[in-house]
Formats: sequence, C-alpha cells, structure tokens
Amino acid sequence: MNGGAKRGRIPDWTPRSFAPVCLLSGIPALRELAAGIVTAAGTDLVDGLPAGSAASAVSAVLIGPDLLAGVQGHRAMVERRACPRILIGIADEGHPDLWQLAAKADIDHVVPLPEGAAWLAEFLNSLQSAPELGRTISIVGGHGGAGASTTAALLALRSAAAGHRTLLIDGDPWGPGIEYALSAEPAPGLTWSDLRQSSGTLSPIQFSAALPQSAGCDVLGFGRIRTGAGESAGPHGPGLASDVVLAALEAASRAFELVLVDVGRSTGTVELFAPQSDLFICQSTAGLTGLLAVRKLLPALPASTRLVVRRPLPEGLDAQLAADSAGLPLLGEFPLLRGVGRIADRGALPELVNHRGVRRLFGALSAALGTAAR
Repeated sequence: MNGGAKRGRIPDWTPRSFAPVCLLSGIPALRELAAGIVTAAGTDLVDGLPAGSAASAVSAVLIGPDLLAGVQGHRAMVERRACPRILIGIADEGHPDLWQLAAKADIDHVVPLPEGAAWLAEFLNSLQSAPELGRTISIVGGHGGAGASTTAALLALRSAAAGHRTLLIDGDPWGPGIEYALSAEPAPGLTWSDLRQSSGTLSPIQFSAALPQSAGCDVLGFGRIRTGAGESAGPHGPGLASDVVLAALEAASRAFELVLVDVGRSTGTVELFAPQSDLFICQSTAGLTGLLAVRKLLPALPASTRLVVRRPLPEGLDAQLAADSAGLPLLGEFPLLRGVGRIADRGALPELVNHRGVRRLFGALSAALGTAAR
C-alpha cells in the first residue's frame, strides 16, 4: 500500500473523469485500510453512495460487515451488475465470518484484509480500464433444431459489421464449436480450456487481446481437443465452472460493447449465464411441438426472456400469435435462410451478415436493449 496516501480521509463526492469506489462501513481500521488500497488502485474513495445519476459512475462498492444488514436499503441505487459489491473485513479484529455474511446477501466478492489487499487493489484498478459496462445477451433454443447457435453467431457478426466491439461466446461444452461456423480454419487464441487453468480476476485488456477473431468478431470457444488421431473439434470435456464463467463475463462486459452467448440447451448452462445476462432470448420454430417445448422450458428461463420465432410460419399463424402461445414477449423473427446449415458447416456464416432479415432482427435486438433491465 502507498504509505504516503492520506489514509483514513474519505473525500466528498465530486464528479471525476474516472470511476470512484464507494465505502459503506463505520469501522475506523477498515476505513483506513480501504483508503490505502483504493489509492494504490489509482482512484478515489467516496464515503457512502452518491445520489441520483452519479451512482451509475461508481466502479465498485466496498461493504464492511457492520453495514451488511443495511445493504438492502441501498439496492435500488446499485442495481444488479451496475458495479461489483465487495465484502471486506479484518479477520484478526473479531469481525464476523465474512463468508457466512456473504451467503445471506447479494455479494460479488469476499476479501479478507490485510491478506487480500494486493488482489483487491489489482481488481479495482482493472475496473478503471472500461467503466462503462457492455450488454450481455444469451440465446437458448426452445427445442432441438431451433437454430439458436446460428442466430447467436449471425447477431454477433451483424453487430461487429455495424462497428460495435463484439464478443461471441460458445456456452455449450458439448456442441460442435460455434467458431467453426464462422471460419473453416478458426484462428488460434484464448479458449475456455485456458481459462480453466487460470484463477482470480481477468484483466479486460489482456482478456480481449488474447481472443481469436473471425470477420471482425472476437470469439471465446472451446478450441480443438487432442485425440489419438490428432486434433478435432468438440465435444470439449467437462462443463464450465461458475467461477470461470463469472470471471470471463465480468471481463467481457468491460472490454466489449455487446456480448452474445450461445447457451446451449442445458439447464446447467442456462443457470450459469442467465443471472449475468441483460437480455435472454429463446428461439423456436412456430409449430405446435416447438411452442409446447418452449412452454415446458419457461420455469427455467429468467424474467428478461423474449422469443425469436424462426421462419417459415405455418399458414394462418403470425409471429405474435406464436409468441402469445409460447407465453413470451416477441423480440422478432429469424428469417428463412435457404441452405444455412450447409453454409455454417463450411464456416461461411459471414456471407449472410448483410441479409435483410438478419439486419432486421439485429435492429429489433438493439431496440430491446434500450429498455432491458441491467
């Protein structure tokens, strides 16, 4: 820690060009430690949460065990994923068990001090690289053959073509590998397998720089696996660990404007990605069996879920009626793209990025993000 800092002094709230860190605690020793750590991270510490729109500029909230019971009163000012909520405490000063306290509240990280000071300073510093969070959209198929992977890939490609920093995430460990629909020979780079071997906070800058790219879109997939005959694409082995997923999504939201996740049709991956998503999309065909399958899936889907109906539509049925039948708000229609399966198989989905129907669906997604809860 920086011994020359004005330790223990909590400055008043004033607008800055960087995002400050807020402290909610009345414990003098903890406030002193927090002030030094935040100074070392290159930002300022603010006593309490600023009011009004200024609350959205906060990069993190440090919460002492003494005020944890009052955190619910601040929840409206610090919405889910608006910034990390970090429980801090000094173990040798009789503070309650931090992990037990965190289990009873909505806490993102638990940091015992002083041993966790270096990690906390590094983490707070990494938040300054991109204070504005990107949006995360997860897409799941309501039934087999719904085409959710193709939709996720095309929306990501369309976003990148529109000039947005975009990341496409393959969230299905047992799928064929979404990167192979974008390119017959995907570029090497960071994969989920690499992330499994790491621990702690990911730097958004290093994370994005290590990712492979196809048609202007960054991709986080499972890469190739080695078999007795050499290398091949998926399946990719064990499922994704929640801590790895959280670290990746946190870095992604700070490095990219838009993150598209192909969830895969598994309740396990839905549970992993849904809480971190600003918008959840379920895709279905408009037939009776497809819509019934979506209705069975509803209890596992988050409240932000909207439906994409895949064309063609049966005679006498429009997309809105299909959405009403499925019990979900309608986002839009996925166009009829003849031969899309063969195009994806040869890694040529970028050829379809300018299709009128793809552009229309991306426009509907952009409009929905204007009102989606963050």
